[in-house]
Amino acid sequence: MRGRPRKYSDKQRFIVSVLWLHGMSEQTIADGVSGYGIRPMSRAAVGGQLSQTPFRGRDKMPVAVRQRFLDQLKSHRLDGGILPDNVFKVMP
Repeated sequence: MRGRPRKYSDKQRFIVSVLWLHGMSEQTIADGVSGYGIRPMSRAAVGGQLSQTPFRGRDKMPVAVRQRFLDQLKSHRLDGGILPDNVFKVMP
C-alpha cells in the first residue's frame, strides 16, 4: 500500500521551501503563495510542509548554509521561473 496521495505538488513544496530559506515567516508564505499561481495554504499547512524538509531548523542554520541550500534549489528549479531571482538570496 502506498499511502495517501500528496496534497501539494512538487512545485508548491519547492516554492514554500525557497521562501522559507529566503527568510519569510510561515504566515507571510501562507498569505503570499497564491500570488505565485499555486493553491492557497494556511499557516499550519506551510508549517506541516516545512516539518518534512531538511530546512525545518532555519533559526539554528548559519546564513551560509541557508544560502547553499538556496543555490542548490536555484540550480534545479521546479517553479517554472515564476519566483524572482532575489528570493534565492538569504534576507539579511
